Amino acid sequence: ALVARYGARAIKGTMNKMVDDTARVVGARLASLPDAVWRDERYVAGANPGDRRLFKLSLVFEKRGDRLRVSNVGTDPATGAFNVTPGVFRAAVLNGLLPVLAFEQVLCAAGVLRQVDFEYARGSITAASHPSAVGTSMCSVATVGHSHALASKMVSGHEELARHAFASSAMHTMST
Repeated sequence: ALVARYGARAIKGTMNKMVDDTARVVGARLASLPDAVWRDERYVAGANPGDRRLFKLSLVFEKRGDRLRVSNVGTDPATGAFNVTPGVFRAAVLNGLLPVLAFEQVLCAAGVLRQVDFEYARGSITAASHPSAVGTSMCSVATVGHSHALASKMVSGHEELARHAFASSAMHTMST
């Protein structure tokens, strides 16, 4: 209906403007933070039924200028069935960054992604590769919570952005 009413060119132009505007706002917010590195480790269990071993999930945010580098280096190797692909890891991290860095940008993920670079530890729980089994619940939910917490730490000392940091949340498969 929107395309019929306004035309494809206007709709696509609006979408591109929203992405450009979000990237500019997120870049400015990142630039207003000190260059630094924030790290966090979480532990999960249950890679297989009855498995109580702990597995490490590592998340690193390195902010330089108006860019954010996100890494999962240090995460344990893929095991069991709760692994996720690099794309799911990226989406889960983005889910944690959106409410902290793009809260009034209608949560425009593409604009945030323009300011973020990813470094993957391939073959790990959060960047599994063939032939590892992958799932969508446990590890992706853990990564969303992990990213929320680390993004909140990152902005906690900034007068304006700290209002958009938040504490832990409970989700259907885990509490952080």
